[in-house]
Amino acid sequence: MSAQSRNTFDLPSLHSFKCRQTPLSWASSNSHSAAEYPVELLLGQEDVNPDMPDTGGRTPLSRAVQEGDDGAVKPLLEREGVNPHMSDKRGQTPLSWAASNWRGQPENVMKLLLEREEANPLMTENGGQTPLLWAASNL
Repeated sequence: MSAQSRNTFDLPSLHSFKCRQTPLSWASSNSHSAAEYPVELLLGQEDVNPDMPDTGGRTPLSRAVQEGDDGAVKPLLEREGVNPHMSDKRGQTPLSWAASNWRGQPENVMKLLLEREEANPLMTENGGQTPLLWAASNL
């Protein structure tokens, strides 16, 4: 990345990403290889909607949480307007993804989510599970 484009750059087309993910969603779910599209840099762009869902209804926060990457989750949660309670088409919230997918550092990610007032460990998803039930089943 050149010095001129350190703070702004041309974002690739939405159509070039799997599941019609936005660049922020892709970077959030691939933060280990996202040097080209770092989460913090993308969040600094005026036209980036941090709650823009992909075709499955998954938000960038949901994708980062599934990876268990607190390094991507934290800046997303710090961004004003990010809804940590937004569910996808299956009814799963970021907290439910964190509790059901034990990748990376799930405890750190769950703590970050539970610090937010909106996070509800008893919210039922479409399949009848709650984040609390997912967490208990992974003990």
